[in-house]
Amino acid sequence: ISYYDGKYIHTFESPGVFTANAGFNETVEYVVVGGGGAGGYQNAGGGGAGGFTTGTTPFSTPTATPMAVTIGEGGRAFWYTPPGGATNPGSKGEGNDSSVVFPTGTITAGGGGYGANEPASPGGQTMPLGSGGGGSRGYPSGSTGGEGGPQGNDGGNGVPGGATQCGAGGGGAGGAGEDAQPGRGGGGGLSILLPTTFRNPRSTVGYPGPGPSAWWVCGGGGGG
Repeated sequence: ISYYDGKYIHTFESPGVFTANAGFNETVEYVVVGGGGAGGYQNAGGGGAGGFTTGTTPFSTPTATPMAVTIGEGGRAFWYTPPGGATNPGSKGEGNDSSVVFPTGTITAGGGGYGANEPASPGGQTMPLGSGGGGSRGYPSGSTGGEGGPQGNDGGNGVPGGATQCGAGGGGAGGAGEDAQPGRGGGGGLSILLPTTFRNPRSTVGYPGPGPSAWWVCGGGGGG
């Protein structure tokens, strides 16, 4: 819990409970970020960023009221074994949803999509809320990026196979993933800047970006 610019900021980096005291009657501003997707294997697409959602909600709590906060993990690494082997039977690398349960309703930020594997992948993962994963180099043609939901953007497209072909970038909350180019993987989609309320100089949330600010989140992963 920190105090900045006349407001208290409650920051959750792991699952927990936000409890409003008895007699609480305020409008709460929130930012919720989903877990990012994993990149693929070998000349592959980058993972899509988790979803980003922000807004305000007024509520009152006559008695002390606990509200569950879920923090979605990033996607787990996965791989593709060349022909003659087997694919990883575990998770395909999608990110997980984050959420907070307010009295007025649950706010959810969706996970990001996994990047496509090379060579035998159908494409980057399409997500209902977060950003889509990037497409890979493929045979005979490059695979497409996954479509992003309303909290993110699409992953870029891969290009036809060959020694100089690469994977595309995953989508970010601020823009689509870049298509792959001969000899160069596509860049990840742009990140997005936290609202002014949350730009506490002492905060560890977010990363440096254009200009002096350091509160950028939800950028897409670059292509391999």
